[in-house]
Amino acid sequence: MPCHEGIRWRGVRASMIVCGRQAHAKRCVVCQTHDNLKLCDYPLAGPKHGQTCNRPVCGTHATHQEPDFDLCPSHARIVAAQQQALLLGPR
Repeated sequence: MPCHEGIRWRGVRASMIVCGRQAHAKRCVVCQTHDNLKLCDYPLAGPKHGQTCNRPVCGTHATHQEPDFDLCPSHARIVAAQQQALLLGPR
């Protein structure tokens, strides 16, 4: 049975050992840390319409937009390009 040592839980320093089939903890998709994880809130289209990306991203690599909207690096680039296109307008 695999075990995993946890160091942080919701930003609070805690020490724990979790064993079992679901012992796999989420890690940041960029740096693989467990610290200060957020989930990407980018809305999906197509067959997953109505759902969000939900990639785990640490506070360092997440792009935060108000009021409570966090993006993974991939979707942050898409949103930045869309905002830039709106600023430039049609050509």
